[in-house]
Amino acid sequence: MYQIIYKFDESAITTYLAHMATLFRKLTNEKFSTIELDGAVLDLGSSRGADYHRLFKGDFKITTLNYTNDENADIVFDLEKSPLPIPDNKFDSILAINLLEHIFHSRELLKESFRILKPGGRLIITVPFLHQIHPSPHDYYRYTKECLVQLLCESNFSEIEVSEIGIGAFSGVANLIERFFPAFLGIFLEKFFILIDMFLVNSSKFFKKKYSGSEYPLGYFVIAKKQY
Repeated sequence: MYQIIYKFDESAITTYLAHMATLFRKLTNEKFSTIELDGAVLDLGSSRGADYHRLFKGDFKITTLNYTNDENADIVFDLEKSPLPIPDNKFDSILAINLLEHIFHSRELLKESFRILKPGGRLIITVPFLHQIHPSPHDYYRYTKECLVQLLCESNFSEIEVSEIGIGAFSGVANLIERFFPAFLGIFLEKFFILIDMFLVNSSKFFKKKYSGSEYPLGYFVIAKKQY
């Protein structure tokens, strides 16, 4: 399931000025605001009070797990190790937000996520693709849509939905370079490059050429389910 999203609105501009968010982060934040969570939620590789937690809708309680006390997490544990110190069928949802690229043993972590999810629970993932190297403390991978689907299938997940986030190659350039510019200039460049991509998408139809955001994703948004 593909979906390419972007909105020009005042809230996005405000978020950018307040948090210096990249284009990819702004687009994933928009996706979070459409998701409703319920019950017990585990956020892997995060900390208490992470900004994006407030974007989700619903009645839920988030538990965070990270590898060090420095991250102010509820549970301190190395995500490269298995098993996680959590019983089977514990959580209604699990978040892995910009995490898997930092985990060398990501297959094992996905299998552990399946184990600790309740039947009917969801795993929500975001991963970058066209993005600079960003160790935290390491940066190992960039995943394609096909790879994500395969990994989740191997971990017994079903109803896998993968949405590409981005509009085209120039939006990828904007995402990579905007951190080098002052906020007001970054916003201008971002809009300018997005307009170029929109023009190319529309003109490619006229000239019968192939050009779409699915070929140049900034990253991916994924929802996968553990069947009852």
